[in-house]
Amino acid sequence: MDRNEAAALDRHITGNHGEDGVPEDTWDHYAENAETIRFRRESLKDNLITAQRAIQAAISDILDLVSPGVYDIEFAEGAQGPDIRHHLDDAARALRAAEAIRRTVAEEG
Repeated sequence: MDRNEAAALDRHITGNHGEDGVPEDTWDHYAENAETIRFRRESLKDNLITAQRAIQAAISDILDLVSPGVYDIEFAEGAQGPDIRHHLDDAARALRAAEAIRRTVAEEG
C-alpha cells in the first residue's frame, strides 16, 4: 500500500477530515450544539421568570386572604395558611437562587 492509499484508508476509517485535520462534521456538531445551548438557556430564563411571577402572585393571594379586608378564616387562623406561605417563600428563594445561577452561566457563555 502506498502513502496515498494509506492516507485514503485513514480518512475512510476516521471520517472525512478538512484541511486542518478536524473531521468536517465536527464543526456542524459544535454549531448545532451551541444553538441548542442558546435555545435551552433562553428557555430556562423564560421559565424562571414565569415561575417567579406565579410564585409572587400566589404570595400576594395568600396575603390578601389573610388581610383584615378579606380575612379567610381557614387561611388566617388554620395551619394551612402559614404553611402555604412558608412553602411559597421557600419556592421564591429557590427561584431567586436559580436565577442567579442562570445569570452566572449566561455571563460565562
